[in-house]
Amino acid sequence: MKNIVRLTENQLKEAIGDAVRYVLSESVSDITYHFTSIASLLEILRSNEFYCTLTTNHSDALDKKRLFYFSTQRTKTNQVGYAANSGHSNVRIQLDGRLLSQKYSGRPVDYWGSMGKQSYYNGADSVAAQYGKIDPKQRNFEVEDRIFAYTPTIPDARKYITRVDILLKRNDENERSLASLAMRMLGGICYVYDNPRDFNAQSGNIVNSEIKDNYETATVPLDMHNMKGLRRTNRNGRTVLMLMKLYLSVACQDLDKNYKKCVRDILTRFRLEEYASYIFHNLWIGDVKSKLNLADDAKTLVNSIGYTPRKLNHEQGTEEAKNVMSFAAYVLNLYKASSFTEVAELLYNS
Repeated sequence: MKNIVRLTENQLKEAIGDAVRYVLSESVSDITYHFTSIASLLEILRSNEFYCTLTTNHSDALDKKRLFYFSTQRTKTNQVGYAANSGHSNVRIQLDGRLLSQKYSGRPVDYWGSMGKQSYYNGADSVAAQYGKIDPKQRNFEVEDRIFAYTPTIPDARKYITRVDILLKRNDENERSLASLAMRMLGGICYVYDNPRDFNAQSGNIVNSEIKDNYETATVPLDMHNMKGLRRTNRNGRTVLMLMKLYLSVACQDLDKNYKKCVRDILTRFRLEEYASYIFHNLWIGDVKSKLNLADDAKTLVNSIGYTPRKLNHEQGTEEAKNVMSFAAYVLNLYKASSFTEVAELLYNS
């Protein structure tokens, strides 16, 4: 018979505390919610994947290895959390957290707290919050269920979706048509509301029957109006160039002789070969050898509009966007850094 280990009261409390901290740091809630727009919902359904964010700055850098994350929150009201701080939160996607936990880990994150700013919360998931009667300070509460990933997207998105609620904007016929299309794509797990009260309470007062066939008579071309996969920008070249300089500075042994081979090899690895001529035309080896210039590039990649790879897949919805983000994560790993803020600091101080 095995020996029985008896714990003192303090040891037991400490063990329970450790277990609770482990659950809070590594688990995803059994039910968690992702807020987005109708346009983004349709893109998720079209591509069958959730788009993750790359940790380009200090406040997002919570995992040294899994550099991508997907934001959800435990409260279903769009009056608090990151949903309240976004202008595009009229869609609530309910997710099976248990199923997500089989492949992904996560933790609650106080975004504003991680940035050194005050975060407020005093029962914001109460009845008052659900019906829109909320202290403005509570809107700054941003504890997320942040799910970590190794890649820019989470595939097989539909298998994690258990319910979708849509809040229509008043007198917006385009949104009614898009919501109608979402209903067709989702079947019986999609519920459409025309007021925040019912939306946040998930009441039975839905308007599904009123807009059921709107997509058939829509005057907007739904694919061009919404599907971001059809959009493409020509600004990735500058982003790839900055990433390339950072890459070459640590990965190419003899820049003066071998840089062209290094460029071609890494572009091929991340399926970005079309940028080879752009890189060769715009790359200055002197910049690669300058720690100050490299640090400036790393700082630009943190959050400069149009150049940061942080949410490139959200903005473009293309395979190329995901490839650029994967290249960016690879560069961060080379520097043993979890953000470009950290890379910039390393270079400025070296």
